[in-house]
Amino acid sequence: MQIISSESLPLGRVLLLGHFQPAAVQRDFRWEKRECRALLDDFCRAFLEAGLDPLAMLDDEDMEAPSSPKRLPDYYLGSMVLMENAPGRYSIFDGQQRITSCTALLATLRDRCANDQIRERLDACISDADSVGRLTLDLRDHTLSYDVQRQGATRTFWREEDIDGVSDAGLRLRAAVSVFRAEIDKWDAK
Repeated sequence: MQIISSESLPLGRVLLLGHFQPAAVQRDFRWEKRECRALLDDFCRAFLEAGLDPLAMLDDEDMEAPSSPKRLPDYYLGSMVLMENAPGRYSIFDGQQRITSCTALLATLRDRCANDQIRERLDACISDADSVGRLTLDLRDHTLSYDVQRQGATRTFWREEDIDGVSDAGLRLRAAVSVFRAEIDKWDAK
């Protein structure tokens, strides 16, 4: 008999548990720009409520990058239902859209971050020590691994006509990156 348990973990700790793949009952990545923008807006609102405003920090010329980030109040991203199939290998039964969008957001942040230490911490949430992506999707293309998880990939601007061989879910992933990139590009790399 398998024991069911629940735990409240920060997203970074969840991602560092191992590798994730949608359960066979899951659908493709379906979030459109609207849902990705809402997720980013919600994150930004949580940061503002905690007193961290990246755009306001740009106006303070004396502002140094914080040596240790301010402790943010708990933020509820939503539940994720995972099943460990083998040590460090998980099937996602609920939360696939969020974990995929957060992977794209973290990759976009990583590729724009000027701080090597923070960039390495972000990359550890996206890929393991062998540079293998922590999230695998059942796509008929390599959009997730090549256009998102690979270091520097989210700096790429795709042409509208550059869609040969890219799945619908892959196009939505690219759209998610473009939403995140549009906002993050307004921020100072520091």
